[in-house]
Amino acid sequence: MSEASGTVDVVLDRQEIGGYRIIQRLGSGGMSKVYEAMDGAGGRVALKHLFEHIAGTPEGRDRLRREVQMLRKVHGPYVAEILDVETEDQDAFIVTRLIDGRTLEEDVAVVGIFTEGELVRLAEDLRDAVRSIHSAAVLHRDLKPSNVLVRRDGRVAVLDYGLASLLVEPSQV
Repeated sequence: MSEASGTVDVVLDRQEIGGYRIIQRLGSGGMSKVYEAMDGAGGRVALKHLFEHIAGTPEGRDRLRREVQMLRKVHGPYVAEILDVETEDQDAFIVTRLIDGRTLEEDVAVVGIFTEGELVRLAEDLRDAVRSIHSAAVLHRDLKPSNVLVRRDGRVAVLDYGLASLLVEPSQV
């Protein structure tokens, strides 16, 4: 494990996706792999790349489009801003601003048990993140430790809007 980034070093499947140079794999889930990548200007970004067998189906690309729609609704410090998307190609992906940190799951595994003060701050940040998401009329539907990123300053961001949906009645939030 890399101490600086909290990521696992792995052999890369690809060197480039959609014009983005792949630096390292950050994680993997049921539908995609997430990479740290470099854009054409040399900036570091996060690139979520759908598995080919999922990107090759209309349902897989529809789900990615829905995730993009949900991500574009939520703004602020609790979400990684979308920079680029490709939903029509076999190389379907979302590129977001890279947020340095570890998932909550990784952070607990590496750092250990949170102090009372750290737990209070985490709970307050998660409350504010959920309020921010709900104020955009979005329901995340998959909030779990592997979808919460703990930044280096201890603040959080919520990742993976693949299961998110619109709230029926945003006025009741």
